[in-house]
Amino acid sequence: AGWVLHHVGSVNKQELVSVFGATDPNIEAYMGYINNAKLFESIAKIGVAQAKSMRDYPYFEFIRNQ
Repeated sequence: AGWVLHHVGSVNKQELVSVFGATDPNIEAYMGYINNAKLFESIAKIGVAQAKSMRDYPYFEFIRNQ
C-alpha cells in the first residue's frame, strides 16, 4: 500500500499512527512537516519503506514542459 499526504491544517498523532503505524519513530516529525507543508509539498510512503518528503509535480507544469 502507498500513501501521499499533503498539507493538512491540523493533523493529529492518532491519524498519522493509523497511516504510518505506532512503531514509526518519526511520527512527530511527519506531523510537523504535514502541518507546515507548502503548496506542492507532501510526504510519500510506499510499502514498508521509510516515508520521504517530496515536491509534487502539478499538472500545469507537466503540460508546460511537454
